[in-house]
Amino acid sequence: MTNMYTTTRATTTTTSAFVFYFLLMFLSQVSPANAQCNPVLKDDGSINWDSCTLSPHVPAGGFQDAEDLKDDIPDGLVDMANGFVEFIQRKGLPYEEIRKLEEDGFDNINYQDAGQELAVWYIGIIVCFCFGVLFIIIMPIIALFFCCCRCCNNCGGKRIQKETKAMGCKQVVFSLLLLCITIVIGFGMAYSNTGNDFLTTTSWDRTKDTYDLTLNEVEAYSNTVTKQLNEIFEEYQVFDKEMRQQIDDRGNQIYKLTEPYLKEQCGLSDLYTSYEEFINAINASLITLNTMEILQTEISKESAALSRDLKDIQTALNDVVNTCGASCNGIDTTLLELNTDLSQLPDLNNEIDNVTKVLEEAEKYEQEARDTIDSIPEEINNSTKDQVDEFYKELDNINDTLAEGIEEVEDVNKEVSEFVDDNKIPKTKDEADGDISIEEMDEYVDYVKYGFIGITCSILLIVMFNIGGMAMGTFTYRRGSPMDRSKCSNAGGNVLMFGVFLSFLFFWILMFVVSVFFLIFSISYQVCDPLQTKELFRETIDQPGFLVNGSEGSWVGETLYNNKSYNVSIADLLESCEMNQSAYHAFQLHYLFDFNDVYKAVDDLREEADKLIDEVELDTSDFELITEELEDSVNKIIDDSSLNEFNITEYQLLLNKNLTSDLESFAKTLNNTADNLNNATISNQLYSISHDVTEADEQAKAVEALMNELLEEAETLNEEIIEIQSTGNETLKAATYTESKIKENATQQAVKDSTSIYTDRLIKYAESYVDHLTQEVEDDLAPCGSISNLYNLFVDTVCDFNIDAMNTIWFTLGWSIFFFIPSIIFAVKLAKYYRIMDDEYIEVPKPKKKKKNKKNRDAETPEEDEMGKY
Repeated sequence: MTNMYTTTRATTTTTSAFVFYFLLMFLSQVSPANAQCNPVLKDDGSINWDSCTLSPHVPAGGFQDAEDLKDDIPDGLVDMANGFVEFIQRKGLPYEEIRKLEEDGFDNINYQDAGQELAVWYIGIIVCFCFGVLFIIIMPIIALFFCCCRCCNNCGGKRIQKETKAMGCKQVVFSLLLLCITIVIGFGMAYSNTGNDFLTTTSWDRTKDTYDLTLNEVEAYSNTVTKQLNEIFEEYQVFDKEMRQQIDDRGNQIYKLTEPYLKEQCGLSDLYTSYEEFINAINASLITLNTMEILQTEISKESAALSRDLKDIQTALNDVVNTCGASCNGIDTTLLELNTDLSQLPDLNNEIDNVTKVLEEAEKYEQEARDTIDSIPEEINNSTKDQVDEFYKELDNINDTLAEGIEEVEDVNKEVSEFVDDNKIPKTKDEADGDISIEEMDEYVDYVKYGFIGITCSILLIVMFNIGGMAMGTFTYRRGSPMDRSKCSNAGGNVLMFGVFLSFLFFWILMFVVSVFFLIFSISYQVCDPLQTKELFRETIDQPGFLVNGSEGSWVGETLYNNKSYNVSIADLLESCEMNQSAYHAFQLHYLFDFNDVYKAVDDLREEADKLIDEVELDTSDFELITEELEDSVNKIIDDSSLNEFNITEYQLLLNKNLTSDLESFAKTLNNTADNLNNATISNQLYSISHDVTEADEQAKAVEALMNELLEEAETLNEEIIEIQSTGNETLKAATYTESKIKENATQQAVKDSTSIYTDRLIKYAESYVDHLTQEVEDDLAPCGSISNLYNLFVDTVCDFNIDAMNTIWFTLGWSIFFFIPSIIFAVKLAKYYRIMDDEYIEVPKPKKKKKNKKNRDAETPEEDEMGKY
């Protein structure tokens, strides 16, 4: 038996080594809770993890509100502005030039060559920008020359106009053309205000929402990841607790697996059955003895009472017979005596006491046998206590390590919360405590809004002067001589000319604003589509060798994992996050920790467990279930019961006799005798005695029934005595057989098989936990949909709101100033028809046969006047 315990100790040591090594392999790699996690360990080695699920991530509120702001985007205006950029500039970025710059090294850039290459790529934008710069330079010069020309009575400065029939038609045509141009300019101005509102209201609200959402979502995501890691850690703790219980119960587990063999093949079940039947037989005999004792007591009591009654009847009857004389000579009073002496029944108290003691002793031996077998698990536990204590110390170290890891994660989460709190912008100045607040930023944005309103107001001035001049000139226009026009019409012409002055004044300023904004934001717009499609990352950072030493390698892998051989790309990361995959998949954390290594470790441990199982040996030579002491004790139980001297014949002789004579017939005889007597007194006495005899007969029959019952119990006891002897001998045989079978080599093999099943079950438990952990880490832990949401939120805010808003502003401003030139031309022409002329044009005949001397002209030719009036 001692060797059996030693064998189990070796098996348990194998299990301990397996569990410790396995847990150490993977739990040191992960940080790890689920309050309701109650995994169910099944006998087949699987674990039901249905109750263990990670808490889902709940995004921060406000994403929908931010998306709803897209409804306020002026889509038509944005499409026109972006369409213009796409018309003049091809889509995409100069990826080849960027990669070439990276290959040459950003520190060694040849700015001239790089500038030329970028200029070729952005040729459309640069050409438009150059036109803008050209207009900025030329328009002030043109304005200067135009003023000088007007001052010299040229360019329409001289107030002389030829009256013609087409004059009215021309004035109407010029008015209509200028009105149309002014309306177009007015629409551009109105759309500029729309773009201004889009920038300073919708885009600004979206920017604030994006900032707040980013901080809130970062905090919420950090809390979710921390919570999920705690849930995983709690799952491990539950698993650790279950495994500890399995190991604590190692003796029972191995014995329970070996027990079927012991019961079926080694006859242990038959041994227990023999003990049970042996004890049941003794117990049954004790019950029978107690029943017989009760019956004998009752019989003795009732028979004594019957004997007294019969003697009283006999005495009374003898007196009557003596008085009656010859008429009563036929009455035999001796029939009123008992035929058997029941006082000779043996006393059973001694037997009952002996059998009671025997029963207690038999139960004691049975319990000792069971305790001997049942103590095996406890002995196994005690014998392996030192090894298990060492194993538990290692598990405690792992728990401490994991707890420290969780504490570090919680510290990071705390830092994230502090970062979020520190970077949250106060809403009011009172809350800001000296820092900038949302209220102040709103004021600055309002300043920007007012600035753009001021810019559009400059356009509004030109529109107002154009419309005012046309209204004054048109509604007060008088047909007739150019010298007879109304003063209001003349003022209308002057208003138009002042509008021309403002056009020249504001043109180069507005063009400067438009050109700068156009250059910056049209190029910025080129980045938006690559950002939205992730093409920017695929063509640059995700390219092998980009920003790393050598022609191969991943910059992301080198940045995140300090290993450029890890092929990690930002585009794939973002696409994985769009599908809300776990961080393990998105960030390709298999480079840091591959679960295949864990499974391989489990396979290696299985091989080691098989080797150790082969080394298990069981020496059962000292294992004893039957001893001389036990055999003597069983025989002594039979002998000390005093039942081996039980004489059933004695009971049969005493109890098979009739207790009395035929008292019923004797009572009839007394009645007949009384009927034949002439003495009524004696007859009545005989009748009375006959009645007493009848009652005595009934009493005798009741005692006889008890005697029959006692006889049946005696016969049962006789059979039970035989059963005690038989079951006692069977118990000895069963113990001998069980002991011999346990000492066979097959028992040792059975223990090995049980140990193998036990270790295999533990390995399967571990595999089930690894499967569950793998599924959680690879599929459920830290779903990175929030990263994709924040990325899309940021890109949409920058591109669809801020860049598009600025594009609408420069586009609408450019729209307006583009029509300044025709507005200047037709305003100058139309003003000539509104203003009062100083003199009427008189045609002078050309002198004949005289060459024209351009240097000494005395008068203007009609051609000159025709040019001058414009």
